[in-house]
Amino acid sequence: DIGTHFRRGVALRRARSFEEAQREFEGVAEIDPDYPGLALEWGLLFEASGRSEEALASYESALGKAPDDPDLMLRVGCGKAKAGQTDTAVELLKKVLSQRPNSAETNHCLGRALLFGDNDVREAMRYLDRAVMLDGNRAEHHLYVGWAANEARDPAKAERALTRALELDQTLAEAYWQRGVLRNRQGAVKDALLDLHRALEMNPSRYETHASLAEAYFNLGREQEALNHWRLAVTSGPGEPVWHYRYGKMLFDNRQVAAAREQLDLAVSTGEKATRKPVWLWEAHRLLALTIGRHPDAIPHWQAYLVNSDSNSPYRAEAMRALKSLQP
Repeated sequence: DIGTHFRRGVALRRARSFEEAQREFEGVAEIDPDYPGLALEWGLLFEASGRSEEALASYESALGKAPDDPDLMLRVGCGKAKAGQTDTAVELLKKVLSQRPNSAETNHCLGRALLFGDNDVREAMRYLDRAVMLDGNRAEHHLYVGWAANEARDPAKAERALTRALELDQTLAEAYWQRGVLRNRQGAVKDALLDLHRALEMNPSRYETHASLAEAYFNLGREQEALNHWRLAVTSGPGEPVWHYRYGKMLFDNRQVAAAREQLDLAVSTGEKATRKPVWLWEAHRLLALTIGRHPDAIPHWQAYLVNSDSNSPYRAEAMRALKSLQP
């Protein structure tokens, strides 16, 4: 009875008996690969067992066959939000929210997608707060309110949300990470280091923690540890342009000129492609020009510095002298 096998697989998946559930679903697929609900269950099974890429692929496959199914739109939207595909996630999740305005999961995933896209953090916070109001017993919901509050520089709200997240789930690595970020900004740097190292031990794949550790060690004046964590931050994942700038500046200050040039070049090339030019871009151009030295390749960077920097910058005279000496 194919239906019995399918229902048994669902029950096993809910009981987190993933291998047994997989065998049941494989048996169903051998008889009918298009059995109703099978693709969704595959996705839920993959998601529950930490196989997020396979889960998203399964959800997208199912959504292709039922493009108006709100359950599938929700799963694909949440999957894309977690994968950083924020624009598509927002589009799908807003459709789901129009049908299910009181769904805590939909509000949470939409807020999460907006938090990591090119959006106003206040808009993300509105949905994240509503998710907590609708379901305040999920640690992850409080975590992302705390995360958004950190981004909005609202330490009181961040403290409340992250404390509640850890009360509900003491194994939530990202909550320790975000609390470490908060404590570092508050000047409790040694407490921040404890949280950040704990977060990294619990989830080594959260490579962003290395950047937070680099900032904390720099604030303590322990530059060698800071340099080491900046190196790990930029080599463990795609990273942020500002990380390359911060790492390159530290390398330059420590007279590691060749390594600094490599990092500053990455910072400038990615920063110039941004829709909104980062505030540190002019300084990155200046430092990159200094690492290049007396060579024509430095000219466009001195020029960019003069265009982007504030008229009161103390280095403008230096830049003009450098340009005059380099130009024929």
